[in-house]
Amino acid sequence: MDDMAENGIASHWLYKSGNSKETAPQRKARKWVAGLVEMRNNYENSEDYIDSIKTNIFPDEIYVFTPQGKILELPEGSTPIDFAYSVHTDIGNYCKGCRINRKLAPLSVPLESGQTVEILTDRLPQTSPAWLDFAVTSRARNSIRHYLSNTKASEAIKVGKKLLEQALSEYNIKLNRRNNDHLSGVIQKLGVDSLNELLEDIGLGKRAGNIVATQISNLMNETDKAASLPVALEISGTEGLAIKYGQCCNPIPGDSVMATLHLVAWWFIKRDVKTYFRLGKIPGSAFP
Repeated sequence: MDDMAENGIASHWLYKSGNSKETAPQRKARKWVAGLVEMRNNYENSEDYIDSIKTNIFPDEIYVFTPQGKILELPEGSTPIDFAYSVHTDIGNYCKGCRINRKLAPLSVPLESGQTVEILTDRLPQTSPAWLDFAVTSRARNSIRHYLSNTKASEAIKVGKKLLEQALSEYNIKLNRRNNDHLSGVIQKLGVDSLNELLEDIGLGKRAGNIVATQISNLMNETDKAASLPVALEISGTEGLAIKYGQCCNPIPGDSVMATLHLVAWWFIKRDVKTYFRLGKIPGSAFP
C-alpha cells in the first residue's frame, strides 16, 4: 500500500522485481508516468492531451541549471519561457526577461545543456500571446493559453492593440482615427465585426499579430488600387446611339477624352487634338 501510494503505477515493476530498491530505469519510468498524469490534469479534452503526448514522449532532452544549482530536464529546443513554466506557473506568468550564464538574453532563444538560467519577474503578469510562437513544452503552451483565456476582454484588447501596432509599423500603417474608416472595411474582410474583436483575438492568442498586419496591408493596397481607377460616367438619353472613336487620335481606355454628338452617333476624341479646341468653343456641341 505504501509503495502504491508513493510510486503509483511504477510500484508494479518494483513488486515484480522482488526488490524494493528502485533502479534508475524504474525511477525514470515513474517520473514519466507522473508527468503524463500531471499533463492530463492540465487539459480539458482528450484530443489535446493525446496530441501533447505525441510531441512529448521521449523527446531529445537538454539539462539546464537554476541559479541554485538544481538541474531541470527539458525537451531540445526549449526556451527560457519553457524553463520558467517548468519551475512554476507563476514564474512563467510573471516572467519579464532572463539571464543565461549571467548575461541578459531574449526569451525566445533556444537553450543548451549546461547553461544556467535565471528568470526575471515583474510585479504584474507579463504573459503574452507572442510567447506561443516559441514556447515548446506542452506545460508552457497550455499555461499560456489558460492564462490568456481567463484574461478580461478589455485587457486582451490592450495587449492585441500593442501587438498589432508593432506589426503594422513594418508597413507604415497606424491605428488611428484617420485610418479607422479605411480599416473598418478591410477588417470585415478578415471575418470579424469590429476592430476591437480583432484586437481581442490577437490579445488572446487566437490570431498572430504579424499575420494580421500582412493581411491588412495587402487588403488596403487592393482597396487603394481599386479606388484610384477612373469611374465610368453614364450619360442619360443616349440609349440606342452608336459610339465611334476619332480616327485622328484613336483614344483608348484611360485617355482624357471629349465626346461630341454628330448625327446619330457619339464621337470620342482626345483632348489634345485640334478638333477638341475647335469644338470646345461651340456651346452645346461637345461633352467634356
